Amino acid sequence: MATDAVPHWEYLIRAATADDLAALGREGWEAVSVVAPGDPPTWCCKRPAPSFRERVTLDQKRRVYAERGLTVAEHQR
Repeated sequence: MATDAVPHWEYLIRAATADDLAALGREGWEAVSVVAPGDPPTWCCKRPAPSFRERVTLDQKRRVYAERGLTVAEHQR
């Protein structure tokens, strides 16, 4: 029997300029809505959440980096 996995998302809500949105897009974020009264406007973005296996690996990597006084940039997923 075939089953379709339910997609899981992570969300980001923040004020962003066009340049910010371009950078977010390169990191896998997709703009899904905007509240325009602000300058810059506030955007709601989503991207697929990492799988359990990816999360464990990322958590382990962050811990090792932290032990060495380093940080892992989010865009290095």
